[in-house]
Amino acid sequence: MGFETARTFTLDFSDTDWEGAIVKIRALPIAGILEMGTCTLEREAEMLAANVTEWNLEHNGKPIEISQEAIFNSLEPPAKDLIIKEWMRASRGITAPLD
Repeated sequence: MGFETARTFTLDFSDTDWEGAIVKIRALPIAGILEMGTCTLEREAEMLAANVTEWNLEHNGKPIEISQEAIFNSLEPPAKDLIIKEWMRASRGITAPLD
């Protein structure tokens, strides 16, 4: 039996306008972190949707589906950027609680 290295984080939005939001997301490997720094908006949304395991986000009172299309149609750019920023901080090992 080996040691499992895959981790999931609950992103920390305290001290932001998003305090109370819950986003649980898988950690990225090194290759994913490098790709995220150079990819298109479409690829960012695709990677985000593929790695979020749970969130409590709503748009106009309705839950936002975890999909690339829903991210494009429901999240404002600063919101997407905040999620990605906290995800990259957590994946690099900078202050995020593990689940």
